[in-house]
Amino acid sequence: MKPGILTDKNILDLISKGNILTTATIDEKSQVQPNTLDLTLGPKAYKLRSSFLPRKGERIEDVISKLSAYDFNLASDGGGVLEKGISYLIELNEFLKLPVGIQCCSSPKSSIGRLDVLVRLVSEGISSFDKIPEGFEGKLYLEVTPLSFPIRVRSGNSLAQVRFISGNPILNEDEISSLNREELSYGRYLLYDHEGKPITSPEICNGGLVLTADLSEGVVIYRSKKNTKEIDLSKKHHYDIEEFFEIQRVKNHEIIINPNEFILAPGKEFISIPQQSVCAEMIAIDLSIGSFRSHYAGFFDSGFGFRESELVGHNQHNQLNLENMF
Repeated sequence: MKPGILTDKNILDLISKGNILTTATIDEKSQVQPNTLDLTLGPKAYKLRSSFLPRKGERIEDVISKLSAYDFNLASDGGGVLEKGISYLIELNEFLKLPVGIQCCSSPKSSIGRLDVLVRLVSEGISSFDKIPEGFEGKLYLEVTPLSFPIRVRSGNSLAQVRFISGNPILNEDEISSLNREELSYGRYLLYDHEGKPITSPEICNGGLVLTADLSEGVVIYRSKKNTKEIDLSKKHHYDIEEFFEIQRVKNHEIIINPNEFILAPGKEFISIPQQSVCAEMIAIDLSIGSFRSHYAGFFDSGFGFRESELVGHNQHNQLNLENMF
């Protein structure tokens, strides 16, 4: 199998072969995306005394017995509330029996990131977050830490997605430049500016495309409020943004972010991920610009983004790595 990110057809094949299993039911229409599978919360959650990673070969149940303060049921009508600043461990409905040659990486869903919720995948005996090696067999868990707002979750909610990988699919700078030239030859572009005009020569650095924050005078930003009510993740288009964010405008082309403060700011660029050829991943922490997490955008399926002057894929600032599809 050549290096690449598996497609939805490959994911459906893994499901049919029993490599992806569930204690519930996989809704193929809603869970299977062009290059990812949405993971869903199971019925039980544990409040943790501290964050953790299991040692190699260590069972999650053994860690829970040491670090869990108490457990609660997410399958009830009201689900459960995850309080701000506290970490919780939630077993997922899905579990894996990965074949040799296929590994996984997980990313939080961007809708969850916009609520400043830190979501990390934990798996049996694997001492790193968000990565699952080839041949893995076992249960999956999410460590969930709301950082700005309390959230209400229920069994079946999706907070993270996983992609399946063969080999090393990441493009180097020469390959990204070649991809950009190829797109230009078809009259397409990888990046557009905030007015929807093509960027013919995007900045390529450290193995990825560079994206920047828009700090133009008067640009609207959103600064999280300190004390708010809970956000129910099952309710869509329900809340007034001013209940949770102060709406401000950029002054003097700068913003000041205080410790433990969450800011939503627009990016200058719109991205356009080519259909049927590559996917993209945002780099969350880049020490060359500071020791902080600059976004939660995570992973972009092929075909995501700017289309026909319709502004669809507006992103936060940072670096965008491109990955081949299988």
